[in-house]
Amino acid sequence: MRESQVYALVAGKGGIKLPASSCIVSPPSPPGPKVSNVCGGVATSPHSLSATGISMEELTTALSNALQRPVIDKTALSGKLDVHLEWTPDQSTPGLVAPGLPPAPPGLVDPNSRSIFTALQEQLGLKLTATRGMVSAMVVDAAVKPRES
Repeated sequence: MRESQVYALVAGKGGIKLPASSCIVSPPSPPGPKVSNVCGGVATSPHSLSATGISMEELTTALSNALQRPVIDKTALSGKLDVHLEWTPDQSTPGLVAPGLPPAPPGLVDPNSRSIFTALQEQLGLKLTATRGMVSAMVVDAAVKPRES
């Protein structure tokens, strides 16, 4: 474990707006029509995250991937949740856009655009706070070039 920069995911000012999941736990390869509301599905894009029946751990993992920084759950929420989040991609979401994305020119910024931080607050009632925390780290003590056979 090592101390590093992280985001703490906490309840926003107006309270959390995440509904309990209405997903269906489905057996593998069920006969008949496909069920569209199956638990555990997560879909991400450079501007959205949609998930059905996920835990807070799965949500923080998806956010960590998008932000390229560990996200630690400080909400105390449990159970399965349905999440739909939409934002405007920018430099704060490097895991989902090309690295080194330059800022948009001032005249081209959509006044209705929202960062992932604003979207989390407005749409889910959650807030990301920059802090320091303990995270798993891999330490390589040595590396040896393989011998040719």
